[in-house]
Amino acid sequence: IQSGITRSRHFPTKFFYCVWWGIRNLSNFGTNLQTSSYVWETCFAIVISITGLLLFLYLIGNVQIYMQHVKTKSLEDEEKTKKLKEKTISKRRQIRGWMIDHGIPLDEARNIMQQIKYHKLVDDINADEEVDVKYIFSVLYDSGRNLLQHHLCMETLKQVDHLRNMDEKMVKIICDHMKLKTFDDKEYIIEAEKPLEVMMIIVEGFGQVYPSTRHAAAEAPSAQTFKEGDILGRELVDWAAMTTHDRPPISFQFVQCLTKVAAFVLKIEDLKRLVISKRIIFRRN
Repeated sequence: IQSGITRSRHFPTKFFYCVWWGIRNLSNFGTNLQTSSYVWETCFAIVISITGLLLFLYLIGNVQIYMQHVKTKSLEDEEKTKKLKEKTISKRRQIRGWMIDHGIPLDEARNIMQQIKYHKLVDDINADEEVDVKYIFSVLYDSGRNLLQHHLCMETLKQVDHLRNMDEKMVKIICDHMKLKTFDDKEYIIEAEKPLEVMMIIVEGFGQVYPSTRHAAAEAPSAQTFKEGDILGRELVDWAAMTTHDRPPISFQFVQCLTKVAAFVLKIEDLKRLVISKRIIFRRN
């Protein structure tokens, strides 16, 4: 009435102005726009108002989608963190159980557990890798590896004749030069009639040792079983204790794995280097 549009007899003018008035009052968009009764000006104002309304609705929709996405992602991250924590606790429990099963004292096991690389444990947590000595070595810092290796090898090394009366520091040097190695099922570790180039301490798995037919006392070679805690190739130390080291000793036995085997291995080159450099000294009679 104030605009005087009611007095107009031009239908398009009345229609579009009424539409514009309704949009402006119902949507609250364009309330500050004051248009004349000119049809095209009114249509332009209608387009501007509807466009603003659509853009506003589009913005609100995107905000809702974003908030829902953030909430979903937050819930997923929380669930993932919870599962990761549970798996980490499970892995640590399995590692601790492995050490207890292998006779590691609780105090020493606790010290080794403190040397676990948490980021490495988390990186490998989804691999479902079996917890064995190889896996444990992969998640330990060097100091933790040394503690574990010394416990698994030192007492066994002292059972070797020429190492029994050797200074403990020298035995530790030998121990530190032993490297963890794994062997597959049915694999031959040592072959008869060939140079003996390794001495090893079995940590996991078992297999059989049997002589070659040439050196067997009977017609058929009698096989013996080796297992965790056994030492193979101790003849290498007897050879190293000699005054000359021209030729490596010859093995008279086959050593074959019957399962997957893990062992700490000392190579002949490393042992010879330690002897020549006098980092280890054998007591002679």
